[in-house]
Amino acid sequence: MLGNDIVDLNHLPDKVRSLSEPYLTKICSVREIEKVIGSDNPELMLWRIWSMKESAYKIAMKLGAKRAYNPKSFETFPVDATAGLVSTDYGTMLSETVFDENFIHTVSFLPKSKGFKSGQKICADHQSEAVRLAIIEDFRIQNPNQDRAEIIMKSDIPFLSTDTSFVDISLSHHGTFIAWAFEDL
Repeated sequence: MLGNDIVDLNHLPDKVRSLSEPYLTKICSVREIEKVIGSDNPELMLWRIWSMKESAYKIAMKLGAKRAYNPKSFETFPVDATAGLVSTDYGTMLSETVFDENFIHTVSFLPKSKGFKSGQKICADHQSEAVRLAIIEDFRIQNPNQDRAEIIMKSDIPFLSTDTSFVDISLSHHGTFIAWAFEDL
């Protein structure tokens, strides 16, 4: 099971506002705030933490969580430059973050996941449709033996229906970027 999130670093709130105490205390634990403030790049650390929380939230939704805005119920633990852990009411999730000068893309997954493939690209228009087409194209490239791949919804959660199974996927977009992830078969 997996979730993903992308943050377009060129479409963020004003730096002063996003690093203000009221904003930080709304979304971060005390330990996370200390991590942000003590970072060489506080803004980048804040959006990494946010991306980790959002991607883990998508897994929690698949596990039955109710829709709610409560980012402090997800505690992040960056382990190194790209790997991290997210502690939730639904267990601890692992995360991998890709950094680019223009975006941060995080994929979170459960410890017993089979592995995943992910991607991201620039897309200014029709992002919901574009990310769906992109994940199907990427899946077909990665799995050429699968003739059929289409997105279906089960309880408002997208899956990829293939010749042989349902594949867990995650779709996201922000600013001018789209991103996706899918479980390995």
